[in-house]
Amino acid sequence: MALELSDLGIRADCAPDLDLRQSDTHDAIGDRAFGYSVEAVSALAPGDPATVAGRIISDIIRGRIGFDGLLMTDDLGMDALGGSLAERGTRALAAGCDVLLQCSGLLSDPDEILSEMEMIVTAAGPLAGEAKRRADKVEASIPEPEALDHDAAWARFHDLVAPVSVGIV
Repeated sequence: MALELSDLGIRADCAPDLDLRQSDTHDAIGDRAFGYSVEAVSALAPGDPATVAGRIISDIIRGRIGFDGLLMTDDLGMDALGGSLAERGTRALAAGCDVLLQCSGLLSDPDEILSEMEMIVTAAGPLAGEAKRRADKVEASIPEPEALDHDAAWARFHDLVAPVSVGIV
């Protein structure tokens, strides 16, 4: 997938790298859960998930911690955020997030996916101000990729997975 995205000029991908269900992880995101206390977030921002809580994003992450990097939301498709996708995006931006992540992971109809994307784009608008400055800083820090021999890369991939794929039907 990375090769195909790179050929299109896309240099970032938010797809999970590995998504295995384990017994000690949160049901919603499997082993990608790094863990935070729902009780602590609830005490700091009653009734609001962190993604849309100005107290968490602006006051704590930006203010107290001093994080000045680009801040992306969690997937706005999470039901816990409440409201429409546009409302979720508007609330997240108002809380201090810079960019909106919307996955459409459960949709298969291209028209529904496009409709959700349009809602998010409308809510987000163009990058401006501090969000634009932070995004430009990230973009400037990404080195140009080295030339890649696609055929050699695929051959290496197949060499690496061949030993573990034996016996898999």
